[in-house]
Amino acid sequence: MKSSSAMRTLLDPEAQQALEKMIERLKESGHFLKINPSRLTSWIVCQFLEDGFEKSLPLILQDHFNSKEYLRNLVKNFSEADDLEKFLKETLQQIKPTRLKNAKKQNQKEAQAELE
Repeated sequence: MKSSSAMRTLLDPEAQQALEKMIERLKESGHFLKINPSRLTSWIVCQFLEDGFEKSLPLILQDHFNSKEYLRNLVKNFSEADDLEKFLKETLQQIKPTRLKNAKKQNQKEAQAELE
């Protein structure tokens, strides 16, 4: 990666609001800071890579799972499989943990909503 190149990133409205709150809080700290949204976002991304990316990787993969692409790949591999029974068992083993995680996540969201 070139150190002199820049990248533009679009944030969804929720992330924009969060970034604005962080900038506001930093400016309220009373310290003499030279910071703007781009600098703070760059700092956050670098720190996250260092401190939290590996730990968050399973959640990122789960939250951004592309089911259509997965099914396309599944159909392609299914048609090429020699042992269909083995293929189906392996596929179910891969899907089962994801379904359980999604169910737990949904239950947690529902419980959180009830508390609010």
